[in-house]
Amino acid sequence: MDSLETLERFFDAENARDWGNWAACLHPEVTYEAVGSEWLVTGADAYVDHMKAAYADLLDWCFTARHSAAGESAVFVEFDGVGHYTGLYRSQDVVSVPLHLSAVCVFEFADGLIFRVREYLDRDGFDRQIEEFLARSSGM
Repeated sequence: MDSLETLERFFDAENARDWGNWAACLHPEVTYEAVGSEWLVTGADAYVDHMKAAYADLLDWCFTARHSAAGESAVFVEFDGVGHYTGLYRSQDVVSVPLHLSAVCVFEFADGLIFRVREYLDRDGFDRQIEEFLARSSGM
């Protein structure tokens, strides 16, 4: 299986929350970094746990890979995601906030498996959408 086939399987499994198939695409020593945040996860089991926790707040989240490009040592993928966020935001409980976010991930491979993931998230867009929702909800 080549890297693009591995990624397609990986994306399908993530959207389906099929964590067994998702984990099968990962190198045991995978690292995941959300660039610009404190998130650095090392190891396949820790990465699975991290994603399960993330999806606990985004139960209906679904994403689509919009564009991809393969270089010599990496595959770059641009994503659009939609869903609703329910969780704690700046010490405030929020429920079912509609979100539309973009991200770019850089995937590197070893032994045919995903070895390193760097995700560039639209954190400002997340904050803006939550804050706009809260402002509308409070009547401001």
